[in-house]
Amino acid sequence: MSKDIYYSTLLDVYGKTLNKRQLDVMTGYYNEDLSLSEIADNMQISKQGVRDIIKRAETHLMQLEMQLLFIEKTRSREKILIDIVKNLEEISSPVQEMEQQSVNHSNIKKQIDRIRELVIKILDE
Repeated sequence: MSKDIYYSTLLDVYGKTLNKRQLDVMTGYYNEDLSLSEIADNMQISKQGVRDIIKRAETHLMQLEMQLLFIEKTRSREKILIDIVKNLEEISSPVQEMEQQSVNHSNIKKQIDRIRELVIKILDE
């Protein structure tokens, strides 16, 4: 994930913990793709002031993520859910075949057990 996308994501998740000025600067910089000069002109501060606000806000957002791990947990859950979907797709074909002929039910049982494990893993996080 690129730095800009990462900070934009952090801003979406933790942005409300920033003060109004930090939020405005970070939104302009990461979500609206404004330059330091454009932000400085809009807010009537120096480019260095904008840069300082961005650095402090980035540090704050990173510290929150390091403590709360929301984005990391979300990514982990997403991987687990993708695995669940794949397992369900694998079950789907044999179930359709069962309607036509006898199928080995132990394979379906294994896939269902795996889905159960994945769901429990999500719930335990």
